[in-house]
Amino acid sequence: MFIAGRAFLSGEDCVFAAGIESRKVAIRTALKRSLKHSAGLLKRVVFVAFPVSIIVFVLIDMGTFDALSQYSGWMPLPP
Repeated sequence: MFIAGRAFLSGEDCVFAAGIESRKVAIRTALKRSLKHSAGLLKRVVFVAFPVSIIVFVLIDMGTFDALSQYSGWMPLPP
């Protein structure tokens, strides 16, 4: 996971620069701004999480984790 994070994220992606506004903003405007600013990050999270979850679901369906818990008696995995 750390290697994938290094590959997909660069140092410039995590810069936090929030401007402080003195006036109140409507909820709809605030939601649009937040979605606009976080769209790239959300897209990358979905493109990583969706394939990983599909792979894990397939492995669960095949019984991989059940077999792993049975064959590794020294590892505390629940059955």
